[in-house]
Amino acid sequence: MGELERKNKELVEEVEKLKREIKSLKSRRKYGVVWEEEKEPEKIVLECKEKLPILDDIKEKEIINDTDQPINILIEGDNYHALSVLNYTHRGIVDIIYIDPPFNVGKKTWKYNNNYVDKEDNYKHSKWLNFIKNRLVLAKNLLKDDGCLICAIDENELNTLGLLLEQIFPTFSIECIVVVHNPRGIQGDNFAYCHEYAYFVHPKGKYIGRKTREVEDQEYEPLKKWGGSSDRSPGGNVFYPIFFKDGQIVKIGTTPPDDFHPDKPVTILEDGTIEIWPIDENGEGKWRYANESLPDKVDSIRLAKVGGVFQVQLLKSEDRLKTVWTDTKYDANAYGTQLLKQILGPDADFPYPKSLYTVKDCIEIVCEDKPNAIILDYFAGSGTTGHAVMELNKTDGGKRTFILCTNNEGNICEDTCYPRIRNVINGYEYVGEKKDIVFEEKLTYRVIKNCKKLMEEVNSSVSKLDNDYDSYKYKVEVNKTNDSKLRVYGVKNVQSRVDGLGGNLKYYRTKLIDIDNISNVSDDQKITLTHEAGEMIALRENTFDEVEKNEWWQIFKDNNRYTAIYFKEDKSKLLELVKLLSGYGKPVALYVFSWGKNEYKNEFLDYPNIRVEDIPEPIIEVYKEINRLV
Repeated sequence: MGELERKNKELVEEVEKLKREIKSLKSRRKYGVVWEEEKEPEKIVLECKEKLPILDDIKEKEIINDTDQPINILIEGDNYHALSVLNYTHRGIVDIIYIDPPFNVGKKTWKYNNNYVDKEDNYKHSKWLNFIKNRLVLAKNLLKDDGCLICAIDENELNTLGLLLEQIFPTFSIECIVVVHNPRGIQGDNFAYCHEYAYFVHPKGKYIGRKTREVEDQEYEPLKKWGGSSDRSPGGNVFYPIFFKDGQIVKIGTTPPDDFHPDKPVTILEDGTIEIWPIDENGEGKWRYANESLPDKVDSIRLAKVGGVFQVQLLKSEDRLKTVWTDTKYDANAYGTQLLKQILGPDADFPYPKSLYTVKDCIEIVCEDKPNAIILDYFAGSGTTGHAVMELNKTDGGKRTFILCTNNEGNICEDTCYPRIRNVINGYEYVGEKKDIVFEEKLTYRVIKNCKKLMEEVNSSVSKLDNDYDSYKYKVEVNKTNDSKLRVYGVKNVQSRVDGLGGNLKYYRTKLIDIDNISNVSDDQKITLTHEAGEMIALRENTFDEVEKNEWWQIFKDNNRYTAIYFKEDKSKLLELVKLLSGYGKPVALYVFSWGKNEYKNEFLDYPNIRVEDIPEPIIEVYKEINRLV
């Protein structure tokens, strides 16, 4: 090729590239977060166009204490690889995703394309968004229809993350809370930051964290709106009469014209019906709810007399979470850093672990009514999420399981995350101060009014403990619903063993299979993938105990079912395997190698305990889809 032809070709390529960039810019949203996505593509994403992630079972690290209990999962490897695998094994079955991604503070806290992102990097926000987006789009596929994503973040990317979440989850509700995790504060340019944030992303109409009050703590409050914006508004539908008879609502009136003004707030009609408008000494006001929505609340409304004046009241029978969490248990030093040192020893060094109780409470308010929930954390770090899930199960007897994914940079997985989970499961030696809550009482108006009785109960509870503790600490603390509680802690200086919470753990490590091109996987590469995918399929089917492996097939089991993989294009041994599996008398998932789809779907209908699946084409299709998404 001559020099002129070469230059012409380069010019044509540049023109085509410019056309693509112009087309991309025109197609972008006019509102939302827009960033430079192609300036420096993420190498690990490009790598997965030529390599397929699978799992390798690290058997020497597994922990099996009770085969009747569910299995928790720890995956060592880049979380993009792990999420790719989970898109095949766990699509649509995860209840909660809790993540605490690296905060973009410019202090060598995270890498992009194997380089730390510096504070002065002009593309630091773009790199962070690209990094997070590539993983969020894969994680979204894993959530159940009623699943929830919880994402911790600080002020550096709070707003950009919020816009990104709106783009990726356009049909979801997105709410943000504040957690005071460092009461001492970290000095910023102007303010000492003592808080961080957490986004809750959940389906619209799914209500989380609502707590029903005990009957003795239920109370009524005025249905009439008070405070700011409580005056009657023109054109509104919250100014109307409510009619009571014998204390019950018999009719909800309509909104009158703006120029209509009732003579008085209360009128007693001839048949004894009482007509009440939202009017008081301050003039015409408004009810807290529009007339069309009030019928849903009729059972919670009553008519009362306060100071000799009729008042319409609404029952407050539940508490809703507040958006600011200030309880001392969210202190990341006391219940993050120091707790980790307690579990792993004084030399444990992991930057900024979350308070165990921050994570536990975030998870609990979403899945309190889901005792078998699956919780995923693909930025697992020190393993706080796994620990929190086990603590929650201990509290209510649930059988929730966790999936933790973390790389092993700086031996984070092997030296911190895995040992922590192992110690929490099996128990560990502890030297230091142990605190237990020995008395707790919510400080309601009723309790405070009878404070003498409260102190008698406290003293009685403490006296029954005799010499169980070296000292006691009394604290008034505010929890996540902004309720005040009196807590009494029993403190004991200990040098003993902390009992384990029990449970099981499987440890996997990601590895890659060369395939040259995801869009055109060769026959030899399909055969290789089939032979290598056993652990991945076992995870998909929750059958972790390998029974047998030979050149023809591989079989796994748990207490209730089996999984088998038939490796060969040659089907001469397939019927032999089918007869073997049918003799087990338990459900079997049989994965059969085939070049296409559904080749053997209806082949073994005479064996009702056997369900036939294809391999490896469905895995390849998942990875093709992933490459289209990112």
